[in-house]
Amino acid sequence: ANFGYRGTLPAILGIQSGVFTQTILTCLGLGSVFVTYPKLQDILRIAGATYLLYLAWKLSGASVAEGQGIKQVSFSEAVIFQALNPKSW
Repeated sequence: ANFGYRGTLPAILGIQSGVFTQTILTCLGLGSVFVTYPKLQDILRIAGATYLLYLAWKLSGASVAEGQGIKQVSFSEAVIFQALNPKSW
């Protein structure tokens, strides 16, 4: 809402690219890697939980005044966000 449709388009495309990449990797055998090495899924789960805790920590210290300098999410930031999103995995 802060940046309009054009300003948000890189984030939308980045998230969709991240989902597409995850789907392709899973179809190409990443799922079997997780079956063979279940510890990798645990590591990914811990990394995702750590990222969520980091976000919670950042939000707990944020003030309303800091929200005035909102920065647009770039394409690469959205792809990385999707890769670290534990719900998508």
